Amino acid sequence: MNSLSAKEGGRSFGKGFAGLFKKSDSGGASSNQVPATDDFGDNVADNPFGLPPSPPTSAREVRPTPTPPLSSTALHDALLGNTMEFECILLNGDKLSLADLEGKVVLIDFWASWCGPCIGEVPGMRAAYDKYHDQGFEIIGYNVDWNSGEDVEFLKNYVEKESLPWYVSSAPACEKAGMVNYTNHYGVTGIPVRILVGKDGKIISTRARGQTLANELKKIFGN
Repeated sequence: MNSLSAKEGGRSFGKGFAGLFKKSDSGGASSNQVPATDDFGDNVADNPFGLPPSPPTSAREVRPTPTPPLSSTALHDALLGNTMEFECILLNGDKLSLADLEGKVVLIDFWASWCGPCIGEVPGMRAAYDKYHDQGFEIIGYNVDWNSGEDVEFLKNYVEKESLPWYVSSAPACEKAGMVNYTNHYGVTGIPVRILVGKDGKIISTRARGQTLANELKKIFGN
């Protein structure tokens, strides 16, 4: 998992949890009980693909800065079963929220173009999308490249080049437009982070990567 620098991830990690999650119908913990954290993922040195982060090749890219590994168990447990609120502006200018995708299973992917592990998981995501999209599976790629807030054409060209078939949004561009930057609010300092949301809008997994994603989708769709 690659870490995000302050410029890419924002200026207020972990400060916006209150109000982002609704109380579970089953009477679970409210959003005010979500513990503060400086990291969302597992050990940032953990790299299941054996790929180093891509070195910067232009002013568009920033080399990720390693951060100490921090436990995510408490945060992971607190988010499961909570209703997630999320909205963004897509690359075509349309607004999209989880409410618009009610009744569908949605994977929210926090990623960057320079992140080796992020790119390494795209084939598996594409296979899942091709298999389950017609049954109600959607992906929102929430890009954290800091420069995409100023130059969204860079991100559009990247998406077109890689033929990504799912929704894509720029977190910095959303913030620039006055919307919540969920990278900041969820305290995401290491990527990739993939959150799987069920048909009822509640979080199924905050570690929906690789085989974990495949297993969860198989349980939902039954094939």
